[in-house]
Amino acid sequence: MEKIIYTIEGLDCGNCAVKIERHLNKDEHIAHASLDFAAARLYVTYKENAFKLDELISKIKEVNDDKLTIDYAHKAKSEDKVTC
Repeated sequence: MEKIIYTIEGLDCGNCAVKIERHLNKDEHIAHASLDFAAARLYVTYKENAFKLDELISKIKEVNDDKLTIDYAHKAKSEDKVTC
């Protein structure tokens, strides 16, 4: 499993974050996704290899067409918080 932390900016509300989180958690390639609205961080644990950034953005745009800025932050380390 591969854990990646992304920055995500431009979300209007917590409900949008929940909708994105639920959508990502339904994907067969994602073991767990957690979006921390207040910290503007998206934590994704992939079952196999991580999506390319443009693949993740496309997946998010399936449920949220806001002007979001999503960027790769770093691979999660064992001390990183990966759920919120």
